Amino acid sequence: MRKSRTGGGLNSTSPEDIHARSRSRATTVVGRASTKDVSTVTYDKLIKEARRVYGWTSTRASIKNVKGLELPIEWENHVLMSFDGSDDERIIIFTPAFLRRSITADLDQNFDLAIKYILLQIDRYAMRAHGKYTFVLCLAGLEWITPEMVGQVREVGELLPKRYQKNLKAFYVLHPTKLFRASLWTLYNWFSTKMWERIEYVYDVAQLVKLLYPAQAESDLEQQAEVQRCLPFVVQRNDALVMGKTVPIVFGAPIKQLRKYHGVDITERSSGRMYEQLPVPLAVICEVLDNEELVDADKGVLEMFSGESTVVSQLLTAIDEGRPIERHVPASALWCALKVFLDCLPLPLLSFKALDDLMQANIRPDDEEAQRHVLIDLLTKQMAFEKAQVTLFLASFLHRRCAASLKRRVDKSAWILTPWQLAEVFAPVFLRPRDMSEEYVEVVPSVVSLVETLIISAEHPALWNGRVLGGSHTVVDDISDAGSQFSVVSDSESDGGDKKREPVPEHKVTFDDESHDTPESTRTPSLA
Repeated sequence: MRKSRTGGGLNSTSPEDIHARSRSRATTVVGRASTKDVSTVTYDKLIKEARRVYGWTSTRASIKNVKGLELPIEWENHVLMSFDGSDDERIIIFTPAFLRRSITADLDQNFDLAIKYILLQIDRYAMRAHGKYTFVLCLAGLEWITPEMVGQVREVGELLPKRYQKNLKAFYVLHPTKLFRASLWTLYNWFSTKMWERIEYVYDVAQLVKLLYPAQAESDLEQQAEVQRCLPFVVQRNDALVMGKTVPIVFGAPIKQLRKYHGVDITERSSGRMYEQLPVPLAVICEVLDNEELVDADKGVLEMFSGESTVVSQLLTAIDEGRPIERHVPASALWCALKVFLDCLPLPLLSFKALDDLMQANIRPDDEEAQRHVLIDLLTKQMAFEKAQVTLFLASFLHRRCAASLKRRVDKSAWILTPWQLAEVFAPVFLRPRDMSEEYVEVVPSVVSLVETLIISAEHPALWNGRVLGGSHTVVDDISDAGSQFSVVSDSESDGGDKKREPVPEHKVTFDDESHDTPESTRTPSLA
């Protein structure tokens, strides 16, 4: 596990620390883009360098795992989002708060990379020959930004082609503070009169979505709801605080509520599976634990219930407030947070009724075939679609962790993470009774065995009832083993490219009857 350069503790990347490191920098973003004089550094050179760093396809920037910088799921999901507007207009929503996790780890390098990433994403809309775009800046969670950073952004802004301003329809600033407004006025001479006319302060989300989609048709109301749902949780929470409304919660909220108001669409890169409106905390925690270069997930499982309470408490607070997860959070705290989030769900993922049906069916713990039939029936016929999506996403994540642990094993005597071990920990998340009694205690082994089978079979196509990204829009997996396994793809990019196909994981896990150091389960993993 690579250690963060920011030191220990969740609060080590304070605004003061960032400010001190910013002042010590000898060069600027623009200066580092080229060894030549600043005047020779053109916008085209910046875009060319950005494409070299991140890769480029005809439809979207493909995210690579750049050495020294892990690009988390929140970059694609929260930092920049885009939506279709009217008359070939594109709406871009920028939430810079979610750059903090990556930037503060290595300010010198990562701020540059962030600038290039943002320019690359905006370029395809701002530089079009035809079509306008609207830009929305969300200010929630920007207390860590320094004047030096603002100055560097200004330097890059001076390189932007005139088409940026020509194609800009409107520039909305959501939740502006007095400090921000005062800072913006210092750029009075930098902006043209036309640019100032397009800047508008917006003080609540409801007003913003009405400005973006005036209710002239039923589709506008649907778009308003969609944009409001997709806004980062930290923005929605800040909106509630500003407007004096009830602050939304994460822990203890039903899946239906989390999906409706705070859901995110995720495409798993390796299989192309499209998980629709997943709870954001679940998607983000799993993404971080999947990053083997950032955390040691195997060790984290062993230390899940013995980590520092202060670290876990701070992590839970960050998740509850919608703030990004710091890079140096230990894997043990992440596993613990995942367990807490799932245990706080009011209902088990497979429902209370599923446990009663399992007891009535009297399926033996070693009857894998019968268990698979039960799971197929549950996930494809009985369960609500949203719960099936969350269930399979979690099971597939646990499956990947076991496969990765098995891949790293150097000899058969070494300890590895198995489906049985994870099933023991997460069984109550999938199946539990309304009230525990001796009757239910007797079927605990059957419950654990069923969850183990679910983890083992999670990638099987018979369990999947969602969409798979395919055709001309297939997601290219251009990342290393340590990189993110997910990509957020908008509906406009996925339409017409869906088809059913069997996911092909990089390492398919099978199970045999060889002896192993974990006698609890006779199904031990081996790579096919």
